[in-house]
Amino acid sequence: LYKAVNSIEKLQPDEVLRGAVDVMRTLLHPNKFSLFLLEKGRLELSIADGWKPDNTFSKTFSPGHPLFTRIVGERKTLCIAREEDEPLLYGEGVLAGPLIDPGSGEVLGMLKIEELDFVELNITNLETFRVVSEWLATTYKNARKYEYIRSHSMASEKTQLFSYGFFIGHKNFFEELARRMDFQLSMILVRIENEEDLDEEIIHKVTG
Repeated sequence: LYKAVNSIEKLQPDEVLRGAVDVMRTLLHPNKFSLFLLEKGRLELSIADGWKPDNTFSKTFSPGHPLFTRIVGERKTLCIAREEDEPLLYGEGVLAGPLIDPGSGEVLGMLKIEELDFVELNITNLETFRVVSEWLATTYKNARKYEYIRSHSMASEKTQLFSYGFFIGHKNFFEELARRMDFQLSMILVRIENEEDLDEEIIHKVTG
């Protein structure tokens, strides 16, 4: 459990999502589960763990889908053991719930378990599912916030040069100034094509 928790307390959103797999396996022991993120007004699959090629689970849920309405619109946790929830989950899973940031109340996505051993479907694990959903939402939102702040800071932590967000702001300013003052403006872009093949020491020497 400690290792699983430690794996999710990261500052990068993609690392948080990868760590979610260990947390789910450790706490709830699902055979199959998925994590969806709310993107462009619909739920889109981000993680599918345990899925087989012949599985027909949906990879997106649009606003018109009943599952989207209950999870995102009404913020309900659904369990196939409840008579009223069974038709909504039929063919899609046994548990599903929203990823809600407790600080802002924003729905970030959906956590869904498609297959779970019968003995694991109990009141305790239902409450654990809710706690994990809230925990994932909080951690993921903090990681996204950190990523936004870092990308809009003046200097990049990696290169110690101006960050991309800072550069874009200045580029837009000088473009507008050139249009208003009617003078010519040019920009030269220098790229490292094989950055992934270089170690950090060489990258710092090149960019420094």
